[in-house]
Amino acid sequence: MLNKLDPRVKELMDQDENEFPNLIRRMKREIGEAKIIGDLTIMTAENLLNYYDQVEDGAEDLRSSRFVLKLYDIFGK
Repeated sequence: MLNKLDPRVKELMDQDENEFPNLIRRMKREIGEAKIIGDLTIMTAENLLNYYDQVEDGAEDLRSSRFVLKLYDIFGK
């Protein structure tokens, strides 16, 4: 699923990789191995949502205001 990740989110992750190498590598590995969004741990999902909120300037969109729906948005689903 890593290739489906919003490029803006991936860019932020890449920027943080020097500061948090273990976290970012673990997240990328987990995302890469995931077959469906439900395969992600809560920790990775929460971190992805934090990145997504940054690229979306924290704007709440009615269609994506819920946790799982935001995750689907991150992967273009």
